[in-house]
Amino acid sequence: MLLLFMSVVGILTAGCPAPIQYQPAEKLVNEWGVPQAKQRLEDVMSRAINPRIIDMEVTEAFLRYRYPLDYLLGNPSGATTIEKRVVFRDVGRVEIFDNHVVFVWGTDGSMLSQMVFTNAEDAKRFADLVFSFRAHGFHGGSSMR
Repeated sequence: MLLLFMSVVGILTAGCPAPIQYQPAEKLVNEWGVPQAKQRLEDVMSRAINPRIIDMEVTEAFLRYRYPLDYLLGNPSGATTIEKRVVFRDVGRVEIFDNHVVFVWGTDGSMLSQMVFTNAEDAKRFADLVFSFRAHGFHGGSSMR
């Protein structure tokens, strides 16, 4: 009986994933240069496990990616894709959770993107680069003024 009680308590306390406290590194684009920062963002995104990205483009102003919509109304749908565009100047905040899920929120409170990574390092690097491109556009990038 005690074992059952301990199991139930363990399951209930495990609960939902928690956001981690995190301060993004906003100077990576300036330190590495735009070409290397773009390549690193593409690299980290290619390792995302959800969504399964099939095409992406990174510029100083935005991130665009496409992924397959695996199911449409409960049926497999390999031919249908979804495209997301994250304009860096519209990013308000990024949340990273302890299960390596990252939410990118807009300045208006809307969710711009949701990514799942296999490890905390990729989740943090994604957040660093998104914020760094945002900061670069506001403080020195030519294409986002």
